[in-house]
Amino acid sequence: MRRPSLRVWCAGGALLLGGSAAADDPSGGPSGGGDGGAWSIVAERAGGTPLVARPLPAGGSFALAYEHSAYRSPAVEVFAAAEHGFTMYALASPNEAVLDYYEVEGTRTRLATSGWWVLRLARPHTYEALPLIATPLGRRTLVAGPDCVPLYPRSGAYDLRIRVTRARPAGRTAPCPPAVREIARTVPTP
Repeated sequence: MRRPSLRVWCAGGALLLGGSAAADDPSGGPSGGGDGGAWSIVAERAGGTPLVARPLPAGGSFALAYEHSAYRSPAVEVFAAAEHGFTMYALASPNEAVLDYYEVEGTRTRLATSGWWVLRLARPHTYEALPLIATPLGRRTLVAGPDCVPLYPRSGAYDLRIRVTRARPAGRTAPCPPAVREIARTVPTP
């Protein structure tokens, strides 16, 4: 399967996940099985060593939730898994300046329940893999369904690569902040 080249224009902080697993297409259908495990969102360290992996929940959507380094405000980048990688289709934050920071066009709405701003991208971006730097400052975290899976070290930093592939579940979990769970539920896949 050929995947598009990577363009990094939006460096997130933590990954929020919800999606679906399929035998041949991670965007829908029955859970994949076999020796490689189910379709999953995977965070790998340099050299391809898996740090965490979580099966994609039904629907195919997931996101990067993090602490924005310039505004010190929570942010979420919402993605959808597809046969050719994953597509970022929305940004969210309680601080509207975070959305301005990325300088992307789209439609803005404000969620009444949480007060978070959501920007649906006019031109969603598709990735085969997304390189990130994990630090305690940004608190990058993979969220699969109701669980958050921290990606950052207690000190220092390391390079990560986020991708959708077949994998077995791995990594520790932690409770997710309620607002992050709400963004995952209320910003549906396009």
